[in-house]
Amino acid sequence: RLNELMAPALSRQMLVSDMGNQPYRLVHQRLALPADAKVLALLAGCIADFITAMEQPYLRKCAADDCVVYFYDRTKSHRRQWCSMAICGNRHKVAKFRARQETRKK
Repeated sequence: RLNELMAPALSRQMLVSDMGNQPYRLVHQRLALPADAKVLALLAGCIADFITAMEQPYLRKCAADDCVVYFYDRTKSHRRQWCSMAICGNRHKVAKFRARQETRKK
């Protein structure tokens, strides 16, 4: 699917004959595309660059059971668990805290 989105390239290369000192030169020609195709092609290219440059083990799914987000762990220790500490991490900590409080009450 990513290749399909990258297909409408923003530019193409053409070989042009000069008949001067250099018989041929390479020219970049911008293509006229609809705005949405340009944006999708640009985003797809960025995603493809990321996929080829990343280290696979550091792409992780959030540890929260109800979260569908994946993140790239760039922390020094590579032990990140949550997509967002403010959202999923905090929910987990609050749930553990409440469970401890319930066991103390009993």
